[in-house]
Amino acid sequence: MELAWGLGYRQLIIESDCADALRWIEHRHSNGRPFTIIHSIHLLCDLEWCLVFSKVARSLNGVADSLAKFNLNDEFDVVFYEEPPIGLALD
Repeated sequence: MELAWGLGYRQLIIESDCADALRWIEHRHSNGRPFTIIHSIHLLCDLEWCLVFSKVARSLNGVADSLAKFNLNDEFDVVFYEEPPIGLALD
C-alpha cells in the first residue's frame, strides 16, 4: 500500500487469502493484540484513496502464491517485474 501510494495510485484492490487479517483491517481491531503492521495499514487506509479489500482463495490466486514463494531469500528488497520471471509456476 505504501508503494502504491508513493507511485500515485489512488484506487487499489487488496486481495488476501487470510480472512482474519482482512477482518482485523476492515473492522479496525485485532482482538486487543498490538499488531504493528495492522496499525500501519489502518494509517494507510485513512489516506485519501479508494480501497477495496477482497478475500480470494489461495487456490484461485496461483500467480500471487507462486510469486510469494518465488526466489525466497532473507532479503526484503522490492522487485518489479515487467514480465513473469523465468521459472515462475503459473499453474
